[in-house]
Amino acid sequence: MMACPKPFLLLLLLLLLQLQLVAVNSLLLSASTFANHTTALPECLPDQALALLRLKRSFSASNHSYIAFRSWKAGTDCCRWEGIGCHASTSHVTSLDLGDCGLESRSLDPAVFELTTLRNLNLGGNDFHMSEMPFVGFERLTMLTHLNLSTSNFSGQVPHSIGDLTNLVSLDLSFRFEFFELLGYGYWFHVDSSNPGQLLLSNLTTLVANLGNLRELHLSFVDLSSEGEEWCTALARYTPNLRVLSMPYCKLSSAICGSLSCLHFIRVIDLGHNHLAGPFPLFFANFSSLIVLQLSYNDIGGWVPPEIFQHKKLVTIDLHYNFRISGNLPKFPAHSNLENLLVGNTNFSGDIPSSISNLKSLKRLGLGSHGFAGKLP
Repeated sequence: MMACPKPFLLLLLLLLLQLQLVAVNSLLLSASTFANHTTALPECLPDQALALLRLKRSFSASNHSYIAFRSWKAGTDCCRWEGIGCHASTSHVTSLDLGDCGLESRSLDPAVFELTTLRNLNLGGNDFHMSEMPFVGFERLTMLTHLNLSTSNFSGQVPHSIGDLTNLVSLDLSFRFEFFELLGYGYWFHVDSSNPGQLLLSNLTTLVANLGNLRELHLSFVDLSSEGEEWCTALARYTPNLRVLSMPYCKLSSAICGSLSCLHFIRVIDLGHNHLAGPFPLFFANFSSLIVLQLSYNDIGGWVPPEIFQHKKLVTIDLHYNFRISGNLPKFPAHSNLENLLVGNTNFSGDIPSSISNLKSLKRLGLGSHGFAGKLP
């Protein structure tokens, strides 16, 4: 084959080099355009920044507020303030998280309701000095999916306007507490005495009737004593997607209705420390996703199906202090995930199965019932 002339080779190399330079310049231009685009995002909207600053001023000055609000300065981008989250393209405020900051205020300032693009609002673990929640305002937060006002020392009625938040996935109005146990005296609990407020809810149906998307409901220590059986039928009818039902210390006094069996996705049931009566719901054994079942300190009776102790996913079953409830312990499978098995002070009976040694994850075991026989392996 004839070799290419050298001048032609040189021309070809120069052409290839020029093409590479064009490609590099094009990439640099694209990168510059992208950088200019990202830096050109709009900052926090002025009206939302003003609303946040008004909310800040509603809290008493203290070391806690200094720490929580040290980045909240007028004239700066509120999307960069601590506890604030904004939409990536519009810079609308979508998250306000001041949870467990130790803040104090005489009331919840209406400025928070001007943040109508909020999806997450967490003011839990602060002190609102026994004030009532505003009855008007929550209905403006139509995009809200997570609302946490737990352990915030509010009192009085739960506003019905919270029930207008149709996008809510998680609602927490609970009062947090810690358990400890004294031998021979049962369970005691410790609460923060600086936040003693208790909320009242006279009609759970009004609260949840429009909350079809709700997956977590935390209402511990909310007074539901006037509800009768309505609490149960309301949840079954209006919250079919519920995963977490936490309502201990709510002064519930009815039986657990059979319609609750429609909560097919339920994972956590905590109804302890109420006055619930009636038979143990047999359908609890059919909840395939159930992880926690807390029914301690009630007046539930009847027979507990042994199959529930063989549940593949169950981690906690606590039936303590239901004196009229009865049952036997089954043969425990080797793959059990049980960590807490508590059936003391009940009417359980029968031999303690040697297969209890299969519970490799066990942390707490309560078998203090007179009807048990045999020895622990």
